[in-house]
Amino acid sequence: MKQRIRLTESDLHRIVKESVKKILRENAGNEYRGVFLPYDCDIKIWGPKIDICLDKKGWSVDKVQTAIDDSFEDNAF
Repeated sequence: MKQRIRLTESDLHRIVKESVKKILRENAGNEYRGVFLPYDCDIKIWGPKIDICLDKKGWSVDKVQTAIDDSFEDNAF
C-alpha cells in the first residue's frame, strides 16, 4: 500500500538544508575535537573558541557544531 507524505515548503527547505550540511561536514577538510569546520574557517582562531565551549561552558559537540553551522550559514545559502 502506498502512503502519501505531505511536506510544506519550509519542511522541504529544512530537509534539503540539513542534508547539504551533512554532506559538507562529511567532506570537510577541517575537524577539531569532533567539530567539523568549513574550509574557509581558520582553526587557529576557532580552535580556542571551541575549547572554551566544550571545556569551560560544558557544551556538547552537537551544540558546538550547530553554533558553528549557524555562524557560517549566511555564507553558504
